[in-house]
Amino acid sequence: MSAEIAPPILGRVALVMADDRYCPAREESTAYWERAARINALWAQRHGYRFARYCVAACAHAVFGPRHPSWCKLVALAHALAELAVDTVLYLDSDAYVVDPNASLVNIVATYTQPGDWSASIYFGCNGPWDRGWEKRARNAQRGPANAGVMILRNMPATVDVLRAWWGRPPAHSEKWASFWGASGAHGKLLHASYTSTYKAYAFGGNWEQSILWRMWQLSPRVAARLRVLADQRSGGCMWTVPPCTRSTRASAPSACESWRPSPIAH
Repeated sequence: MSAEIAPPILGRVALVMADDRYCPAREESTAYWERAARINALWAQRHGYRFARYCVAACAHAVFGPRHPSWCKLVALAHALAELAVDTVLYLDSDAYVVDPNASLVNIVATYTQPGDWSASIYFGCNGPWDRGWEKRARNAQRGPANAGVMILRNMPATVDVLRAWWGRPPAHSEKWASFWGASGAHGKLLHASYTSTYKAYAFGGNWEQSILWRMWQLSPRVAARLRVLADQRSGGCMWTVPPCTRSTRASAPSACESWRPSPIAH
């Protein structure tokens, strides 16, 4: 194992979840989002991590207005990085959970990061064979498509820059959370002008937040330099958080089932 990533230094860790169905939380519920939250809370407690789940009933972009609740995770993550006093955040969507209660985040990171990965700031689970729209030729994209429902975020300025760009504010823009890619800065200088039309088309055209993440990854080598998809250190296979072996894929893409290995996190 490379000394560069062994052991990974994660410091204080928080597991964060966000959903509009946590408003209010119903811990006794048998709904899948509550079951996943209970599993994750117990895992966090077992390993000495903080656990926080955000009620995100609504959020709005300062220029484009209200967004689907799936986008609100970015606001929740910005708050967690600023307010929870932690060094690392594991974010899981409300239908994602840690499969192995004995696997710490240190174990997961040590297994699924490669030499040089820790120059990045955000690490994603893999969307498995579901890669329509993923540009494999982009920087750091060869391992497979990123899953925006499973993320490890280091608490550092570069991480916040990426979240703001993803939300619709290019890195280094002076107006917090208020603009879209390609908007003019304080002195009229265009920032990331090539993003303007694609951001509007993807982010507000009925697409999930993952669509614009993939587009951003493709269009900006600067942003992509800060991102990685988690992949097994030995085999190089990406950490498929979305099991590919559904009834339809067994029939249409049996090779996907054959190459899949169980992930420590399911989504």
